[in-house]
Amino acid sequence: MLYVREDKIPGVWPLASSFTPRSGDIRKFEELSIQLMPTLIGLGYAIEFYTWLGRENKEQRLRYLRRYWTAQLRDLNGLLFRTPEEEGRNCVIVNVAVSDHEPAGLEKQMLEKYKIHITAVQWENMPGIRITPNVYTSPGELDALVKAMREVEGIGTAS
Repeated sequence: MLYVREDKIPGVWPLASSFTPRSGDIRKFEELSIQLMPTLIGLGYAIEFYTWLGRENKEQRLRYLRRYWTAQLRDLNGLLFRTPEEEGRNCVIVNVAVSDHEPAGLEKQMLEKYKIHITAVQWENMPGIRITPNVYTSPGELDALVKAMREVEGIGTAS
């Protein structure tokens, strides 16, 4: 929701394109830009796919993918899994800290060197990287993630 005092509307520039950006009409903020069209068009297909797949099937697939890659890395020193392992406490998102690595630097390294997208997390007392496969992520793609993580300097096999 956006609230703008009526006398301030003409001075507030809309985020999306508008034929009348300096207008005093609040409806100038309702206009959709061309950048939003693919999202709007895709939304219906996304809902249709989710309905076809079903919540339970999606959840089972996501849990399988999480277990698949995390099980292969739990033996490594230098990794701290911050996400609980218990099935009822998570589904697919995993936050893992990597010793001696800043999350932003690791995010950049994984993208540039391995073409793997992860997300740096800089929350207070919980820095790490977030790894979030989706239903269409293949085990082979997760094998590439595991291989890349095993190559990161500072991570070693448990003794």
